[in-house]
Amino acid sequence: MFEGIDPSIGNLLEKFVEEPHYLSHLLFLGPPGSGKTTTAFNLVKAFYPGKKHYTGKALFLNSSDERSLDAVRSKVYPFARSEIHTLFHTDFFAKKAPKIIIFDEAETLTEQAQSSLRPLLDKPANELLIIFLCNSISRIHSSILHRFLRISFETPSASQFRDRFQPIFEMTHTSASDKKAQLVTQAISPCDISYRRGDIRFFLLQFNKSKECNNLGWMILHLPPSQLFDYFLKVANTNYLGDIISQVLFVFQKCGIVDTKDILDLLEFADANILTVRTTHQTLEDLTQWVKKARKKFECAMA
Repeated sequence: MFEGIDPSIGNLLEKFVEEPHYLSHLLFLGPPGSGKTTTAFNLVKAFYPGKKHYTGKALFLNSSDERSLDAVRSKVYPFARSEIHTLFHTDFFAKKAPKIIIFDEAETLTEQAQSSLRPLLDKPANELLIIFLCNSISRIHSSILHRFLRISFETPSASQFRDRFQPIFEMTHTSASDKKAQLVTQAISPCDISYRRGDIRFFLLQFNKSKECNNLGWMILHLPPSQLFDYFLKVANTNYLGDIISQVLFVFQKCGIVDTKDILDLLEFADANILTVRTTHQTLEDLTQWVKKARKKFECAMA
């Protein structure tokens, strides 16, 4: 029912489905791609098994697009008041599932919009369940934060990532065989999992980048110094320059040879504002020189 997440979270949510009177409003907290959105959708499916459509049963809002007070008034409150979900409810002895409202990126809701949800949060969660999906709670208003049961979705280790990624890949790529799902999962390097902070969504959408950081790391540590600039020039044709610089820094940090001065030297030419006023050629020349110095430090440390 809740594959691809920490078993303790899955067990808790299964208990809520079995015994809705235990329900609380939920706040899923964790980095992008940690499974919050997939888990919220799976919870809707668990409450309404066998349904193809959830009209009147569940409302999903991306708060970054619909974050205003007007959006709450025009969409959320009419949904909460509607009774359409009861029209075809024929088994009156079955457990009644709650109506569910999911706010993705809930921290982007305006303060007014958040405050306007207080009357809905006063309703029993087994009648109207509100789920916040957040990367951070720093912008969740204190007047409503205590109304939620907070569930943390942590960045997974490489092994945990694979255990979670494969069942989600199989669910989202239904035509893929078990063997293909296993091959795709195993192809994602631990280096890239760490660099992307276990972002399951990223690899689901771009599994062709499963070894991008790992391959870049190997090249900058093994290529002859005279070939580094040409290598960076080639990579820059298909990748954002800022991401290349971030991967380079990540690799040398993993090698344990980057200090504060190295980072400050890098920022002299790699700061986001500086990147906008310099040519790619200039930045790559500076990056090449920085990598050569970092390599010397690494080689001395390994000697």
